[in-house]
Parts: sequence; C-alpha cells; structure tokens
Amino acid sequence: MDQDTGEELVVKNADVELPIASVTKLMTALVIAESDVDLDEKVRITREDYVRSTAHSKLISGMRLTRESLLKAALMSSDNRAAAALARTYPGGRKAFVAKMNERAAAIGMTNSFLLIRRGWITAITPRHVIWANWLQRSTSIRNSGCATTSMARDQHGRRQVNLATTNRLIGDPSWRIGIQKTGFTTAAGRCMVVQSDVGERRLVMVVLDSPIMLSALTICVRCVPMCKAKDDSSRDF
Repeated sequence: MDQDTGEELVVKNADVELPIASVTKLMTALVIAESDVDLDEKVRITREDYVRSTAHSKLISGMRLTRESLLKAALMSSDNRAAAALARTYPGGRKAFVAKMNERAAAIGMTNSFLLIRRGWITAITPRHVIWANWLQRSTSIRNSGCATTSMARDQHGRRQVNLATTNRLIGDPSWRIGIQKTGFTTAAGRCMVVQSDVGERRLVMVVLDSPIMLSALTICVRCVPMCKAKDDSSRDF
C-alpha cells in the first residue's frame, strides 16, 4: 500500500480475517508514546507480567527498567512481559490500556479491528485490509526512537545485561530504507510482518500475515519491491 495515497499496489487475500500475533505491539507502543506517561520512569517487572506463552522472555521478576527500555524490548524482541508491564502500569491499568488501544485504532480508521486481553497478554484479530498506512504514518514518535529499526541492542540493568535482537533480516540491509517494522509469530497467526519503507518515490507499507516461515514473509516483501517500482504493473494482483 502507498502510505501517502492509500493506493493498494499488491494484494492477495486482503479480506481474510487473521490474527496478527506480536504485530499488535506496534499499537501498544503507539499508545504509550502518545500518552503522558514518563518514558524515563522505571517500572518493576512482577509476576503479574508473566503470561502463558511459549515465547521466551529475558525479563525476570524484580528487574527495574525504564518504559523506554520496555518499549525497546517489546518492539525489538517481541517481549510479552515488557508489553504486559507497559499495560499494567498505564493509568487505569490493563483494562484502561486496552480501551485506549481500541479508541486509538478506531480514530485512525481501523474500524474492522478489535484488540483484547487473551490468556493474560494483549492480542488482536483484524481483517488484513486494516488501514496500516494511517496507523504508521502517525507513529513518528516510535520511528524517531529507533526501537523498531535497530537489529541488535544491549541494555544494562544492574549486574544483568539484556541482549535484544529482531528476527527481521531486512533490518541493516542498506537497500531497504525502513521507517518502522514489526514481526510476530504464534501457531494460530503464523509468521507475520509489517514493514514501512521508502521504495523509489513511494513510501510503502507491506503487510504479510499467516506465512508458514519467516523466510517466506521476507521473500514476499522483497518480491513486492520491483512490482511497486514498475508503475504500470503495480496495481496487478500478486
């Protein structure tokens, strides 16, 4: 999709409703970044932030991290405990946080989406034709932070060092001018990826959901680039 015009350039199964796994953390980060909460304030990880998931977390009970560090962990490493701690310490708690996420989603045109707390963490089920472009275009505070576009980072918390990394191999590739990206995976959702990148004269948003493996999601994004550059062919189905 062209971020500026809303034109759909490459489309397949755009109306199929699918879960989006950790891509939801982009909305988590957007709500935090646009709120009045202090990003430098330290938040203590508690057992309340432990969620039933097979995903590994590097955050343990008792650790104290700034909200900015939690954002980094949520966006780079898809850390569920980081996202849960951000929601828990939001004014009004998790219910108020989820309500704000849905309010924000509706305000930017995501009228066919809903976000909820399931099994202790925040997830979402949304049609694939959700208006990602409007969402990402307004998330300049996330883009400026670099949290979503850094391949690796280290955070020191007392004697414990937390190493963060993204699974998106496009990060660090000089041929990709990425403004925002997020990957995600659950058994139900498959491999998911959202990438906002400058391609030629266009600012594009690419959304791949329910891919069997991450390599397939990456390949789809790579194959879309020449299609979108070729203006005459860019409106064809993929």
